[in-house]
Amino acid sequence: MNELRCALKKDLLECIRRKKLLVFCLSSLGIGILIYICSMGLPYLVESIFILAPDLISGAESMQELMDTFFPRDVMGNISLLSSNILVFYVVIIVILSFRLLPNEYSKGRWEMPRSCGYHPGTLILSKALVYSAASSLPIFTVYIMYYLVISRFLNDNLGIGNALMQALLTAVSIFIIMMFTIFGSALFKHSIVNAISVISITLFAPDIFSFFAFEKYIPTYLFSFVKYALISYKDILWSLLGLVVLCALYALLAVGRYKKRNR
Repeated sequence: MNELRCALKKDLLECIRRKKLLVFCLSSLGIGILIYICSMGLPYLVESIFILAPDLISGAESMQELMDTFFPRDVMGNISLLSSNILVFYVVIIVILSFRLLPNEYSKGRWEMPRSCGYHPGTLILSKALVYSAASSLPIFTVYIMYYLVISRFLNDNLGIGNALMQALLTAVSIFIIMMFTIFGSALFKHSIVNAISVISITLFAPDIFSFFAFEKYIPTYLFSFVKYALISYKDILWSLLGLVVLCALYALLAVGRYKKRNR
């Protein structure tokens, strides 16, 4: 336990010193601000144009319907818009920042001193994964709650603070798990770019692909669909969460096994 605690402190200081935590905070805040400006500003801008110059744009009614579809006027729809963008843009950012994390550490000899002091490879890998996963997911939880508190003042609040907290937690958990897979995968794949493409592709496309099947709720990636559409039937994600935990543990074991072989 002391070994893991020391490794966590080292990786946390490294994450702060290398400005990774700052990037996570700024990028999550930037996505939240951008979605707020677009969802709150564009519909009113279009509506103002229709009022001031109704003949300027043809198909005013269809245009207004399109804006309402892309930028819903209720909290649940707006939260879903935020979640969808987080699972696209933010995931791409965190994967780019971490998909070569372990190979770079190993190739630059940063593990030689901890290993000479008796640190187990599993401790070093787990510490890195926990620190970076927490550093990337906590800003999302904070921004999510801030976003809800702001938009609930202007839009019809059909979500509620309790569901908003659960949605924020599940979105943060999704990011936490995605980062864990990215870091563990960086130890498994021979070419790091394959790891990055795999994580991004699975996160972006797998939920939509499996949505066509009746057994969707039993697939690990269902959690991402649940978060993306801001669903509130929480019992439906139990199998998905269990599957993600099992897969993550398997990934961790395989990652540790690979680094043990390198040190033989």
